[in-house]
Parts: sequence; C-alpha cells; structure tokens
Amino acid sequence: MSADDNMTVEQFLEHSKKYEAQGRYFHLIEGQIFEVPMFSRLQSHIVTQLFARLNYHVDTHLGGAVYDLKQAYILPDDTILRPTLSYVAFDRVQKNADHHIDGIPDLAIYLVDERVATDHITQKTQLCLDHGAQMVWVIFADESCAELYTHTDSNLQVEELGFGDMLTAPDILPDFELPLYTIFPLKQM
Repeated sequence: MSADDNMTVEQFLEHSKKYEAQGRYFHLIEGQIFEVPMFSRLQSHIVTQLFARLNYHVDTHLGGAVYDLKQAYILPDDTILRPTLSYVAFDRVQKNADHHIDGIPDLAIYLVDERVATDHITQKTQLCLDHGAQMVWVIFADESCAELYTHTDSNLQVEELGFGDMLTAPDILPDFELPLYTIFPLKQM
C-alpha cells in the first residue's frame, strides 16, 4: 500500500467489519493496515492464563476492565491499535463504547512469538506510551521472558524480565504480582 492508498479511521472501521466476523483483526498505523497474526497454541495458553489472573485481580481489587484483542483503541493520525490484552482503569472505562475506544489503555500487553517482530512491537509500544499508556508489557512466548516499558521524564525505560521474575505494575495494578513462569505451560521453576 502506498502513501496515496492510506486509509482513514472511518474507512478502516468499515473495511474491518467483515474480517472481525471471521476472527481476523488488524492494526491501522498512520493509515497503513497490518494484520494481527493468529495465535499459536503457546500464545493462546499464555493469553488465557494472563487474562484470567489480570481479570481476577481487577475484579477483586480495583474495578476497571481487562480487554482482549477484540478491543481497539483509536488514536490520532489514522491509527488504531489492538493490544493482545489491555487494562483500563475504572474511572476511564467508556460505559457505552463498542469495540473501538477513543484513547489508549492504562496498560497495554503485546504477546509475540519471536523477537523478529520487534520493529512493529517497538512502534506500537512507542505509540501507546506517547498517547498516554502508563506501561506496556511485551511478552515473548518463544523465550519465556518479557519486557516492561514505561516513560520517565520523557525517556523510554525498559525492564527485562526472565522466566523467574515477577510481572508487576505498582502504579497501575497495586498489589498485583505474577511470577512470569506461571503463565507458560509445562515449565517449572
């Protein structure tokens, strides 16, 4: 697709309706369309584990909403992002929103199989943080590790987590602690 073929948000929303009914999802980044790859069996397991634990914590401690890939976030500059999972604080949940919300989640989570996808993930991470996300988690299914991204004084901060480390987001999800190894199948500490 050339720069002359860029889609607007309105065109994209109309275009994506037929594909969403088939379980296919897309990002729109500065007018360019990118399909979200189908989950592998490993990714499906990780998403299920992570969603269940996040949702339980949010329901029992905070309020707000944990969303899956179906939730899209509309940003300026003809951009729509679909994190693998996301959390929106109670006071920011849009009560009558459909699957497209103006703005960005407090926490965006992207799950990828391989680091070869890092360029697109880095771009999505930067877009999330630039538009108000407090934190982005990137979980690498194939390596059983994660990277946690935040902005501090307009600098990008990255914390790398290994298999035995703890997923936390103290400013967003107080008291949430999840050993990273617990979301990966068939592995023990």
